[in-house]
Amino acid sequence: MLDFMYVGDEAMKSEKSVDDPEKMQHDAMDLEQGSAQETTHEKHLMDKNAGGVTEGYVDSLDDTSEEEYSETLSTATLRTHVHVYAFADYYQIAELKQLALYKFKESLTEPSIHLTPDVIEDVYEHTLQDDKLRKATVQQAVKEQHLIILDPEYYGRLRKLPDFFDNFISQISVRLLHLSIPSPRGSYSDSDS
Repeated sequence: MLDFMYVGDEAMKSEKSVDDPEKMQHDAMDLEQGSAQETTHEKHLMDKNAGGVTEGYVDSLDDTSEEEYSETLSTATLRTHVHVYAFADYYQIAELKQLALYKFKESLTEPSIHLTPDVIEDVYEHTLQDDKLRKATVQQAVKEQHLIILDPEYYGRLRKLPDFFDNFISQISVRLLHLSIPSPRGSYSDSDS
């Protein structure tokens, strides 16, 4: 039996059998080890914030600024959702695909998480035209247009994705068009003449 888990930002596929308790025990130990590593990292962060050091802990991100770390983490989170979505699409697992799309959109509601060129490139590399994930990405890009347009490197990378750029400009045009159309209440009618 195939069993899918989509916990946090990780998707795992494992074959589990009721007849294989050793495999189930091994999977449980793997999950516990992952939790222990996260706990150690959390303890390190608390010790670091308190001015202390966690014994035996090596933080490979010590030289990274908090802003860069946050951006890297948010990019990794979004890219994970994109990859799970593509995996689910490929293997035609509708529920997992829907969950990945939901988690992608939900992640973008966090104020500290923004689209990056890497995420947009992944979305357009792993999806087809008119895909729901593409539409969600373009909608978010329009919301974040100030970040895209004001950063020449960001804007330049996205110009190299013609499908995205066409969708992006089209959505901005539609938005501007809606802003410029006068209200029907303020228009003149023939009966007023």
